[in-house]
Amino acid sequence: MNLDFKCYEEQHKFVVSTKRYVAFIAGRGSGKSQALVYKAIIKALQNPGSFGVITAPSFPMLRDSTKRTFFELCPNELIVYRNDAEQKVGLRTSTGEISEIVFKSTSDPDSLRGPSYLWGAMDEAAMEDSKEAFNVLQGTLRALPASEQQIFICSTPKGMNWVFDEFGPTRLNDPDREIIYASTSDNVFLPSEYVDDL
Repeated sequence: MNLDFKCYEEQHKFVVSTKRYVAFIAGRGSGKSQALVYKAIIKALQNPGSFGVITAPSFPMLRDSTKRTFFELCPNELIVYRNDAEQKVGLRTSTGEISEIVFKSTSDPDSLRGPSYLWGAMDEAAMEDSKEAFNVLQGTLRALPASEQQIFICSTPKGMNWVFDEFGPTRLNDPDREIIYASTSDNVFLPSEYVDDL
């Protein structure tokens, strides 16, 4: 199946990045959550039978923004099952195997412990008070193949917090990390009135 995901340049860089840790830091309305969802769907489809997790800082944000964006963008024909009680969705891959994605809030980072994930995605990561959820998520990347293990985050800028520490200037030469910046005006899919109003 061909996925027709429309991305502008910075979104595309984030979606195709193969670094173990990649961050997309951008302004409001810049399509951060969309890019995160595109990347999650592609990771699931490229790794048949895999298990990944998508997180948000609170359950209301997960329900009203991140998860809603996922189901708006994910083609219905890929969805084998959707279990809202268990916050899981299964996607059919080209091999017929099902890749599973679970949605979790990071308000209790310990709730991330236990499973072995191939990848983890954190929406609005800088809204976390600390990097505890990121640290816990790092420890869950145990699924194989190791070359596909990845954590990708998106967030609006929030000063010199843990995201700055993990992806900022002191980590520029880290071969495992990549940070991509975008502004609201980079999103060519936004109505011009939106950018003007901001």
